[in-house]
Amino acid sequence: GTTDIDPLLPKIHANYEEVKQVFLNVVRNAFEAMPDGGELSIKTCLKPDLQKNIEITFTDNGIGIKKENLGKLFNPFFTTKVRGTGLGLAVCRRIIVERHHGKIRIESQESGVSAIHFNR
Repeated sequence: GTTDIDPLLPKIHANYEEVKQVFLNVVRNAFEAMPDGGELSIKTCLKPDLQKNIEITFTDNGIGIKKENLGKLFNPFFTTKVRGTGLGLAVCRRIIVERHHGKIRIESQESGVSAIHFNR
C-alpha cells in the first residue's frame, strides 16, 4: 500500500477508539475486495473550504462495487459477503456522521477502483 499523509494537518477532536474502528473496518474491506492482491492507498489533505475540513481517502483497486449496491452499503444488515453481517459500514457511518458530525461517501467503478472519503 501507499500513503500520502499531510504532516501539517491540524488536530481534530475525535474518539480515538471509534475512529480506529472505522479505519480498521475500511482497510479490512479493501483487502477483502482484493483477493488476488492489489494496491491500497491512504491519502489525507486539508480541504480548501471555509471549515478547513480534513479529508481522508482510502482507495483500492479491488473488485469494485456494483452500481445498484452503492446506495445500500450503509444500510444495516446489507452485505454482499458470504460471511458478512452487513454492520461494518453502517457502524462506520454512525461513528463518522452521528458521533463526529463528519461526512462519509463511497465512490466505485465495477472495474475495480473504490474510494471511501471521510470529511471532518
